[in-house]
Amino acid sequence: MFNINSVIERTLIYFPIFKLLINNIHFAQNNNEQTACTNGDTIYYNSSFLQTLTKDEQVFILAHELMHITLKHLSRLENRNMEIWNYATDAIINQLLKQNGLPLVEGVVDCPDALSYSAEEYYDIIANRSDCEELMKKYRQSVREHVVATHEHWSEESKEDLAGYLPDIAEQEVTEINKEMIHDENQAYKKHTKESESTSTSLGSVGDASSVIDWKSFLQRKKRKITAADYNLHHGYFDEDGFYKYPYEVIRTANIEILIDTSYSVDDDLVKAFLQECKNIFGEYEIKVGCFDTKFYGFQKITNKKDLDNFVISGRGGTDFSVAVNSFSKKSPVKIIFTDGYADMPKGSSDVIWVVYGLAKINPPGGIVFYVDPDSLTLKGKTK
Repeated sequence: MFNINSVIERTLIYFPIFKLLINNIHFAQNNNEQTACTNGDTIYYNSSFLQTLTKDEQVFILAHELMHITLKHLSRLENRNMEIWNYATDAIINQLLKQNGLPLVEGVVDCPDALSYSAEEYYDIIANRSDCEELMKKYRQSVREHVVATHEHWSEESKEDLAGYLPDIAEQEVTEINKEMIHDENQAYKKHTKESESTSTSLGSVGDASSVIDWKSFLQRKKRKITAADYNLHHGYFDEDGFYKYPYEVIRTANIEILIDTSYSVDDDLVKAFLQECKNIFGEYEIKVGCFDTKFYGFQKITNKKDLDNFVISGRGGTDFSVAVNSFSKKSPVKIIFTDGYADMPKGSSDVIWVVYGLAKINPPGGIVFYVDPDSLTLKGKTK
């Protein structure tokens, strides 16, 4: 079932600038629409269409409409030709989204030079082109032949709906403002992380079953750290065409690695229930999961429910925790071992999160241990 909230959440990760707007916007599913459109205070979307797109393409469609509202393109229309204004504003918005790492959806306006201008300036450039009429003809044909967002709900009545509280933002300011908001959020994450670490002694000693937080809460805390690290800030540069490349990019790979102890008799549903919980916690992040007994059987990538359903459990031999610990990538920020705990601990220290089910008590040289009642792990959606 399509969930617009997950698309909104991903969009706000790319563009915190939309947080100035999002609480005052309504989202309405309307499968009579071709793709998505806005009247200034509501975004109408075709869920069937959005489900055919990749996650980043879904963000592109939603961010495109939010950008129109943020930049007040509706109220700035004034007495201009609607079709040329649509083209000009689309051209600028699509380049902003493209420069921020989103893929252009097939059929949308793609004009690399548009980033150098405001909507009014680019409108004048298009309107004064000798081939403007031919360009608009191709534009209309593209709208008919390709599935792209439309402006058919723009109207005089909705011009000022959001103008009262949105600040005036020029097209050239969007990326800089967004970058500053990302920076501020990163600083907040770092501060939160530092405060969390300063009070981490309350978690209890390694191997102590009475930790004050459970494993799910701990992984949620880990997720916040990963999110903070996802923004890779770097200096911008001018490309060969003289356009400034924006000074940050969003990185989606978090390299979360989970190893499953598959020695002897292992309950497949228990394993999948644990992985289901992990996937619910880490959401959009891809996780890599591997099985081990006395050997490591390689990682399998899990990005969605289908991957989880198709996860292959290998092993059934003895248990060697040294094999498991040495199988993690060195740079992985989250390393998890799910085990019943019946084996000798490795000698070297490691920052592994041990999630132990069953009756065994362990004392690894480093990391943190959580004990789980197997009955608390239930595979959701399983039919008996």
